Amino acid sequence: MTGAAVLRACGRMFFGFGPREEEAPPVGGQTDEEPETTPSGRLPVAMWGTAAVLLALAMAPGLTPGTREVAHRSASWLLDTRGTAARVLDGDALAMPPPAPPSEIANEVLKSLRGPLLALAIAAVTLGRKRIPVALRAVVAAIWDPLLRGLRLLHGGRIGDSLAWLAFGLCAALLR
Repeated sequence: MTGAAVLRACGRMFFGFGPREEEAPPVGGQTDEEPETTPSGRLPVAMWGTAAVLLALAMAPGLTPGTREVAHRSASWLLDTRGTAARVLDGDALAMPPPAPPSEIANEVLKSLRGPLLALAIAAVTLGRKRIPVALRAVVAAIWDPLLRGLRLLHGGRIGDSLAWLAFGLCAALLR
C-alpha cells in the first residue's frame, strides 16, 4: 500500500495523472513581478529520472540471481547464536549452513515483480478512477462502503482508538 501511495503521488505530481482539480483562487494581493520560471512542455529528466532510479533500485535485489541464497546463508549465520559466540569469543570458523532449497529464476522474478506490479495497479486504479465504468464503480462501492463504515466505527481517528488497537495488536502478537 505504501508503494501504491508513492507511485500515485509521483504520477500526480510529476506526470499530472489523475482527475484535474479546480485551481484555488489567488490568495493575497496581485503582484507585478515577473514569474521566476517559464512553463515547459516537457518534464525535466531530474524529476522522472529520480523516480525511475528509485523504482529500479527497489526491484534490483529481487531480480538479482543468487540473492535468495545469500540471504538464506546470512540468516542462518545470524540465527546460529552458539556459532556466532564461538566465532567472536574463540575465533572459530562459522559452519557453512545447509544450502537454500533450489528455485527457478522465473519463479524468483515473478515473486519479486508481484509487489511492484500490485502497487502499480493500485496506483493506476486510484489515479484513473473517473475512467472506470459507472456500473463497475457501483458494484465496488456496494461491497466496499459497508466495510469502510464498519472500519470507521471501530477506529474514529482519535489517539485513544490508536492506542487501543496498538494494545490489542501487541496482546495478539504476544499470545501467538
